Amino acid sequence: MFHEIQRDCRSELMTGASVELFEFLVDWLQREGWAIVSLQECLKRLAEDDRSRRYAVVTFDDGYRDNVSVALPILERHNAPFTMYVPTDALKRTMQCWWLGVRELIRSREAVTIDAMGARFRCPDERSKRAALGKVRDWVHQDYKRAASLTATFENAGISTAALNDRYFLDPGELQSLARHPLASRMNTL
Repeated sequence: MFHEIQRDCRSELMTGASVELFEFLVDWLQREGWAIVSLQECLKRLAEDDRSRRYAVVTFDDGYRDNVSVALPILERHNAPFTMYVPTDALKRTMQCWWLGVRELIRSREAVTIDAMGARFRCPDERSKRAALGKVRDWVHQDYKRAASLTATFENAGISTAALNDRYFLDPGELQSLARHPLASRMNTL
């Protein structure tokens, strides 16, 4: 399971997998005898209790654009199918992507105040920025209702989660195009 596959992990504060790591993992699986199969094939093998060969499914969460621009060429070289889970709110550009807002806030400033958290971070370098991001992320993960309290901080900093949705997530047309790709798993839903 992957989220972002980043060309420049440092500028994104190490929040996703690097191109090198992703390619290494796909290559390693195949070299070690794992078949990378579609989600449908996995479900079929599980239902049949097929243990004749090891297999793995590659999935992506959230529908990040870099899954197409960065990961897809690697998957194509390895003829590896994949499944992508895309929240409707990402497509509608209404997702409250607080984690992207916090990342943008921290990477664009040397000092950050999160009023709702009662915290101020001095983060002039990459290491301190990653540490600050981790602390805010951990704080939200303790109670996801806290994410909504970050809205005022984003607004005061001029950070728009709608703009971050546009920058980072596939739009409906891009998703439709991706869905037609021969390596993309398609699932029937009720």
